[in-house]
Amino acid sequence: MAARKPHSSALRARRKRLGGPKAARASLSIRFKVVATLLMFLLAAVVLEVVARQVGPQIPILRDTDKEAEIMVGHPTRLWTMSEGVRRNAGATATIHSTGLRGDIPQSERTEGVQRILLLGDSSFFGHGVEDEETLPVRLQRGLEAQGEQVQVINGAIPGYSSEQARALMEDVGWDLEPTLLLVGLLWSDNTWDLFRDGDLMKTARQFHRNPLARSSFYQMLAGAIDRAKGGQGARIITWTRKSEWPDVGVRRVDVRRYATNLDYLVREAARRGAGVVFIAPANED
Repeated sequence: MAARKPHSSALRARRKRLGGPKAARASLSIRFKVVATLLMFLLAAVVLEVVARQVGPQIPILRDTDKEAEIMVGHPTRLWTMSEGVRRNAGATATIHSTGLRGDIPQSERTEGVQRILLLGDSSFFGHGVEDEETLPVRLQRGLEAQGEQVQVINGAIPGYSSEQARALMEDVGWDLEPTLLLVGLLWSDNTWDLFRDGDLMKTARQFHRNPLARSSFYQMLAGAIDRAKGGQGARIITWTRKSEWPDVGVRRVDVRRYATNLDYLVREAARRGAGVVFIAPANED
């Protein structure tokens, strides 16, 4: 017996469930609109980024303009460090190791019986305007060796460094050098009055560098505009020194209590690692 043909109403119901040419066209239209919208957003983002790079926004990063000449370069956690190579140093030259520290840096583990002295400080101890062979660490090592001591003296001082930056330096590379004695010459930079506190700026820098959008010039401009809209000053370039005389406005770069906390950390961590600590201060008429 021949099969019965389905009723026309049943066919219409089945087509409605499965969809028809209209449904297929509607689905294609939605996909097209989504893709077109995404492409428009992408094109707009590219155009805005190109324009922003032409404008050249100020961003909170210290950038070197001439690596062959300049000694200071930006650092993601310590704000600035020094670039490797032989650099200008206020009429002298300074040889910077790949670690960002001045002079010869031991590449192997400390040998038993050999003392390692690590100097922390700012430009006074780094040797601003002083040749490599006349810096405090070199002369100190020379003098101790003349007395029969087996010693390596490492220059961990960096121009403009405060105790906040020195603490971060120790966590980055300092403790790995296995010092048996820390010479701590941290004073002037901490007590300098400027437009920022080191701790706040370092926190901002860490957050900035962790943000995947941080490389976008448009994002940088937008972030600065939003900050200004909230009553802030937007993005500003901060340098490690503003003028030759003592600043008379702003805030102390490191609060006194925080300064004490940082020194306490250095002493306790050194003791935990079996190292001693000596505090020193440069002679200065001020």
